[in-house]
Amino acid sequence: MKRLAIVALAAMLALGVAGASSAQGWFNVQDTKPNTIKVGAFWPSDGDVRDATDSLWFGFGYERIINEMADTGAVITGEASWLVQSDLNIVPLTLNWKNYGVGGGARSWYWGAGIGAYIVSADSGVAYNDVTRLGYNAFVGVPINNMLDFELKYHYIKVSGDNAGGLFATVGYKF
Repeated sequence: MKRLAIVALAAMLALGVAGASSAQGWFNVQDTKPNTIKVGAFWPSDGDVRDATDSLWFGFGYERIINEMADTGAVITGEASWLVQSDLNIVPLTLNWKNYGVGGGARSWYWGAGIGAYIVSADSGVAYNDVTRLGYNAFVGVPINNMLDFELKYHYIKVSGDNAGGLFATVGYKF
């Protein structure tokens, strides 16, 4: 668990550095609210994972726009999340492509996909095991107002033959 916390903290610090860097013009970001803090619930999709843990987990994350593509209106984001359960924790560190729906712009519904490193940590009470795997995600979201978004994101990650991923429903605060 200690190693997982250190890795998650390092990822969030790296995204914070990226955020500070973009304020200095190192990245192409014009959005006045490029940061999002997310809080929500995670439901594992695999029955074996649900049986071994709980069917509902707590999750939170940080997402940062790192590039805006003016020609398409899409954005590239970096995201670090922590899906927390007492015996199993998942830390997705992903690069995401987000495209806005009809009408375009940051106040329209959006959809996208991402890829990245997924750190899965299991604590059996006797031993502690960390594995890092390549994982994927797909998502859709809609703005609630100028400050809040609602997002459904499906994470897919294979660990020991099981899909440790699932559906992550979040409310995000943009700043």
